Amino acid sequence: MTLWEGRLMTIEKEFSQLKKENFLRHKMISRALSPNNRSVTSKYLDHIRNNFYCSINILPKVLDPEVGNPIMTEGYSQGTAQHCHYLNIMLEHLKLRITDFNHITDVGGGYGNLFGLDGLIQLTNSIRLTFDILKNYNEEPTNDWINSDDYFNGNSVRLDGEKFNGNGIFIGFSRNTENWRTYLGYKYIDPEYRADVGFAVKNDRKWLTFFQNYESFYEKGFLQKMEYSIKYDMLHNFNNKVDVISLDGKVSAGFKGNTEISVTHDYDFVSYYLDKKYSNYASTRIGINTSPIELISFDSNISFGKDVAYNDENPELGKEFNFRATLSLQLNNNFSVSNLISFSRLKEISRNEYYYRGYINRFNTKYQFSKSLGIRLAAEYNDFSESIFLQPLFEWTPNPFTIFYIGGNQNLIKEQEYFTDKSQFFIKFQYLISL
Repeated sequence: MTLWEGRLMTIEKEFSQLKKENFLRHKMISRALSPNNRSVTSKYLDHIRNNFYCSINILPKVLDPEVGNPIMTEGYSQGTAQHCHYLNIMLEHLKLRITDFNHITDVGGGYGNLFGLDGLIQLTNSIRLTFDILKNYNEEPTNDWINSDDYFNGNSVRLDGEKFNGNGIFIGFSRNTENWRTYLGYKYIDPEYRADVGFAVKNDRKWLTFFQNYESFYEKGFLQKMEYSIKYDMLHNFNNKVDVISLDGKVSAGFKGNTEISVTHDYDFVSYYLDKKYSNYASTRIGINTSPIELISFDSNISFGKDVAYNDENPELGKEFNFRATLSLQLNNNFSVSNLISFSRLKEISRNEYYYRGYINRFNTKYQFSKSLGIRLAAEYNDFSESIFLQPLFEWTPNPFTIFYIGGNQNLIKEQEYFTDKSQFFIKFQYLISL
């Protein structure tokens, strides 16, 4: 048995408890580990491990976020975060680094082709039509890497040369005026749709969305703006089984002093996760952000209600409570500091136990010697993993095309006491040569 075969058996055992219809997402791990993609994957993994936003807002719900309240990520898709999460689990379980996989090559055989057409048609001054039409032709390789007799949607889990010819269609109508914004969109992604971009996308869905927004503006007085919006989502699979029906409502008000207060209520009439049905649950989010003077800015939100414990072996509804607050101070033209505290918990309804509970505190400071020369330091404590992350950075950017960075990452984790889990030093230089 080769080294990789032994590791593959462990991987298969580790993920064998997962639903077979979700198994395709895990075969993408081998592609992410290949030499061609390893450096890019490593960057994603570092970001997922160390970024406070991911730890609080993505990983607890990474398996299947509710459709009515999609999670907006910072520069990458939710699918990317999801696969990085699985890849982290695998690497930690096997006690491996991504650089240990230099010997892995492509499975061999098979092909993937994706053709698309997109367009934007301005029907009137206020109404526009946008669309995307996608068609894929794929054949998986024939290989004995996956030893399984299981099937999903009539297709085998093993790599046996099956062909997939799928379609993806998106069409949306929007109308924008001074006060009104209306949007109606439909997504159609059949079960055989494939897009080989390193991480699998979700398919087997027919998704209808309607959004209506109204804004009113006031030139005088303390109240500057009022905004009301409603959004409806209905999601079916290709067996015409309802996956999610949800309705969101939001009211926000803008005041003098660059201050905004918003209240969002998200109600799920029904949702399914791992073939389990959840009905009539809701959550409320209250947000406040203000920057009355240049010196100070404050951003905070609190959410409470019910949500699914997606990361539990037996997902049930739980009582959620999340709090996040960021205070930023611009002490002078050169020096700024900010601190973020983020607390999150999901409590079991029937007993005084928690699916997860913890907080993250992140401190950032920056000193700008000049417009182009500066230093900054980020320090973060993660109560979920009992880890400390430090990142000093020196930067010189004399113009948008010339960049010089020198810095490092230090990650400390706690067992009986803190020790350095990972230490990284990096230098980046970029210069544009005009011809």
